[in-house]
Amino acid sequence: MRRQASETRPDAITALDASPVRDVLGRPALSVRALTEGGYEGRGVAPRAWRLSSHDRVDLRDGNPGVEGGEGVSRAIRRVVERVSPALSGRSCLAQRERDDDLARLDGTPRSLRLGVNVVYAASVAIARAGAAQSGQPLHRYLAEVYGDPYRPYSPTPICPLLAGGDLVEGAHLPVRSVLAMPLG
Repeated sequence: MRRQASETRPDAITALDASPVRDVLGRPALSVRALTEGGYEGRGVAPRAWRLSSHDRVDLRDGNPGVEGGEGVSRAIRRVVERVSPALSGRSCLAQRERDDDLARLDGTPRSLRLGVNVVYAASVAIARAGAAQSGQPLHRYLAEVYGDPYRPYSPTPICPLLAGGDLVEGAHLPVRSVLAMPLG
């Protein structure tokens, strides 16, 4: 049944969908798209999370060594479609803190063991981008209003990876994990 125009809210999330993409190293990554009643959308991509300790949050991967070396994201896609989308549909994309709290409650574990940190992260970023689009602001200004000082938004600082080594690259013999370039001033 179609809702009447007076009942629609442009900021209401209508769906979250997901698809596999590739990260910069060609590995499977999760992409989530948030759609709103007003026609706005946001997309979030979660590359593979690197676990450095047993306390880190956990990606949700397929685990089948015969497909993508076990790194596929079809289980994560199902989590978005079957659990996250129904739980967040109808809620405002302009209430980022509440949506992040909803995602944390939906997972229910401190390390994102049920949904996977890739699902939580990509969904959160997608909702934030939809909220920024809805409010007509660049993402960094929108997030400054949500989480910080709306009168002093910070511009994003670009960081460029120059070298990847250590445990990031198989067969690398660099004693450092990454070398990054970042402008100062």
